[in-house]
Amino acid sequence: MMRDLRDFLRQLEHEGPGEWVRIEKEVSLQYEITALLLEWEKRGQFPAVFFERVRESTIPVVTNLHATRRRLALSLGVEETRLVEEYRRRQADPLRPEIVDDGPVRAVIERGEDVDIGWLPLLTHFDVSTAPYITAGIVVARDPATGVRNLSFNRGMLVGPRRLRMHLAPGMQLNRCYRAAEERDVPLEIAIIIGVHPAFAIGALALAPFDVDEYDVIGGMMQEPVPLVRCETVNLEVPASAEIVLEGRLLPRVREDEGPFGEFSGHSVGVAKHHVVEVSAMMRR
Repeated sequence: MMRDLRDFLRQLEHEGPGEWVRIEKEVSLQYEITALLLEWEKRGQFPAVFFERVRESTIPVVTNLHATRRRLALSLGVEETRLVEEYRRRQADPLRPEIVDDGPVRAVIERGEDVDIGWLPLLTHFDVSTAPYITAGIVVARDPATGVRNLSFNRGMLVGPRRLRMHLAPGMQLNRCYRAAEERDVPLEIAIIIGVHPAFAIGALALAPFDVDEYDVIGGMMQEPVPLVRCETVNLEVPASAEIVLEGRLLPRVREDEGPFGEFSGHSVGVAKHHVVEVSAMMRR
């Protein structure tokens, strides 16, 4: 089985407090986690932080995994001075994924009305935000025109037990996939992957051409084929060792108010009409 988020957390524990902090005291998902990270940042400290207990969910939260070059290098297993060189080498050496029958992410499966994404530990970062957000979810979709899979980071605003409003960046591949589906007047099937090894996330951020399957790029980044399991309610595949996967559809010709959203830079974006996701299933470890 491919290295996963839990493998990386165990690795960080051995690195010590400069890289890893465990918080046992209960904290709130609303503002408190972000406030603590900003306080560390003022001191020039950027540890990965594991919050054992959050008030609004039974699931712990880990954050700041990508906050330093050293941690990015650790995720690739290289010295920090070789990070860029190794990234370029691995991006140029893709490995195709493999389909497997089962995996840890399929331990719990909920469908339809049984799904409640409000139960997940979604953060409200700043007081300008009017709702919790998924901010580290990796969206996978298949281009209706070519069949090529694309992975990208897109923020999702929680508005109901099975409903998100999602910002699709103009000109990017997910937006292109959505337009191709909307032209056919059909929803775009997607899955939102939450909780992966940082090297997986680095691969998902790669600027791959439209005709390249980004699971191939991620395989190259992790130096092994990505084991994928099939989704329950959409025709997509997701990493077998992810922590959580939401399945759903981006609805055609539907736009609703999304925002405001406070950005890490200290600025915020206002309310605008954006796309709507209807969630059909959740798989999780």
